[in-house]
Amino acid sequence: MLENTCVMILSDKSSGSSMLQQELLKSEEVHIVRYTKHQEMETLYWNKAAAVLGLTQERIGYSQLPIRRSRAERELRTFLKRNLQGWEPERFDKHSLFEGWERLCVAFGPVFLEKTPHHLHQRSALDLILEMSSGSKTAFYFVGLVRNPMDALYSSWTRWNADPEVSQHDWVRAYRNLRDFERKAGERVTIVRYEDLVGDLAVVRGIFRFIGVEAGTGVGQDLHRRSVQKWKKNRLYGFQLGVEAMRLARDFGYAEEELTNAGHPYWGLYREAHRIYNADFVKMLKKPVRRVLRRREGGLSKKRGS
Repeated sequence: MLENTCVMILSDKSSGSSMLQQELLKSEEVHIVRYTKHQEMETLYWNKAAAVLGLTQERIGYSQLPIRRSRAERELRTFLKRNLQGWEPERFDKHSLFEGWERLCVAFGPVFLEKTPHHLHQRSALDLILEMSSGSKTAFYFVGLVRNPMDALYSSWTRWNADPEVSQHDWVRAYRNLRDFERKAGERVTIVRYEDLVGDLAVVRGIFRFIGVEAGTGVGQDLHRRSVQKWKKNRLYGFQLGVEAMRLARDFGYAEEELTNAGHPYWGLYREAHRIYNADFVKMLKKPVRRVLRRREGGLSKKRGS
């Protein structure tokens, strides 16, 4: 009988994986790694494993991938040592990479939770996950999380300045990969839409049942629908989905009216202004300005109070 469980959330960026992670962590049985160098407790383990093994790496927009083999090995070694009380493999090969993940499943059991949006973009990483999970002593469950691409791309644009005209191609690749992964992994995969997750507590509880865990206290209390169709509130946002993205989104159950934007004659100018205003070098310039304004505001407050 399998004693440990590994749950992996497979999604693109800005699709609600951090939110779902927080909901699942409300169960005392569910745990995540103690250390990772990446934000939102993402590991990039299998992307780095693919790099170490010399497998094909896809170039992902607005990402550090692909990653050099030497860097991937160095970061994996640190990751394993810090999460497994000093354990590290003598050398990296497929066997040692699989063993490392197996040890993580035990160390952070009974239910080890992992979410890394980068995994869904890289078929070589997904193939490694399938191979490892098929022969593992741990039970694996995969939660595919999809969000309306108009909302996902708008969120990435506002948060990270990611051009939706470019990012939509990454979205298509990711969710084609999810469909392929679903066919191969079968009953171990459930696919959930972000909009259903935030709109129906029964959907959240269904995920807990799928992974065999009792729902924790307060499950669903932090969910909200404020970000659904948020892009429609921005009249200047004139981005329109391409044919491939539109077709794939409909395959996941999204209606035409949820995906269609009327466009805007100044969208190109607006997009360029947004790109420049939110560029990293401009943000660096804005920080000192904000500090000056805060100091000036603080000085005026003191004068008024004197």
